[in-house]
Amino acid sequence: MTGAPVTAIDLLFYLTPLVVFLLAFGAGANAVGAALGLATGAGVLDLRPALLLGAAVAAVAALLLGASGGVDWVGALLPEAAFDSPEHRIYALFAGLLATAVTALGASALALPTPLLPAFAGALAAVVLVERGGASVDWVPMTV
Repeated sequence: MTGAPVTAIDLLFYLTPLVVFLLAFGAGANAVGAALGLATGAGVLDLRPALLLGAAVAAVAALLLGASGGVDWVGALLPEAAFDSPEHRIYALFAGLLATAVTALGASALALPTPLLPAFAGALAAVVLVERGGASVDWVPMTV
């Protein structure tokens, strides 16, 4: 049985869910730790109720805000015209996602607070700055 060779895009298709899970894990640990760390440290909450409360609040916030909760960072930082091909843009998005996941996990492991939206925006901006230079970034939407 012969099949088409595996391309880099195919590999990213399978790796992206793993990286997204790592990012969500790091972001959740970071957000819950920042929000409930004081209550747990002061003995007001035990670890298990703090984790359950943090998960419930994060889920409700995600459901209430949905996709309208932020600015279109990807569209502003990675305009389609800045890349030679759609595949090249996918590589840039994956690099930004991986950099943000590593930042979130590292910050959580070191007990450092990290706002992840600026971390993701910074990762995407770095990818574009390295690829095309500062003139290719539409900086105006990020001033909102």
